[in-house]
Amino acid sequence: MGPPLPFQSSVEATAAPSNVRSQSALISGFRELWEVTKGDPQICVGVLDTPLDLADPCLAAAEIDQAWYGDYRHCSRHGTEVASVIFAPHNSYVLGIAPACCGVSIPIFECEPNQAASSQQARLASAIREAVAAGAHIINISAGQLVSGRDAEPALIEAVRSCAAAGVLIVAAAGNEGCDCLHFPAALPCVLSVGAMSRDEQPLAESNWGSVYGQQGILATGEDIPVAGPHGRPVVRTGTSYAAAIVSGDGSLTTQP
Repeated sequence: MGPPLPFQSSVEATAAPSNVRSQSALISGFRELWEVTKGDPQICVGVLDTPLDLADPCLAAAEIDQAWYGDYRHCSRHGTEVASVIFAPHNSYVLGIAPACCGVSIPIFECEPNQAASSQQARLASAIREAVAAGAHIINISAGQLVSGRDAEPALIEAVRSCAAAGVLIVAAAGNEGCDCLHFPAALPCVLSVGAMSRDEQPLAESNWGSVYGQQGILATGEDIPVAGPHGRPVVRTGTSYAAAIVSGDGSLTTQP
């Protein structure tokens, strides 16, 4: 088993400006999409991350199933932030991309990787299978394991292949080391890897790149993304985690039930 999969956020959360809601609407193309649809409850998005705080105002009204019975309060807010990009209703303090879609949360971390037992590739493979069994059409994985010339574990390869065979799209963050380097699962065949770009459509310096990503990856806005913050207040985040969440939300809007 390799080292734990780190989260793919790249900077600490910063307080959001007063126009945070309008910032969400300014992400290219979403205002036009929202005129047509804000999602469909028949479309399910899986979030493989930390446990979600389903009591957060950004997620309280969302239809998200989560098999988690622990105390999430001491855990990272990373999963809640990522989920808010996708599911937050438009009467909350963050504008989610596809609030009408349903979701399934399969925690792959209990807490921050350096503080508690974290996921390995086998756990990630199991979570992918759980998400598919729960009906996910799209699976967001804003995490990854830095690799250097070695193969993924067979269980993870098989889980990804089974998703492709079932028509389930895995969207994974490319990583934030700012190098020509790859992460699993983003670098695996049949996975859509997502790098981060600025609001002026330039690649962020911290966003990873590589030949595999060039073949099966895209760039999405990953700079100053409004997300759920502590105490019901928005913060803005930057990194491939949030770019991946945007792509997952966009995919859920354009997927036909």
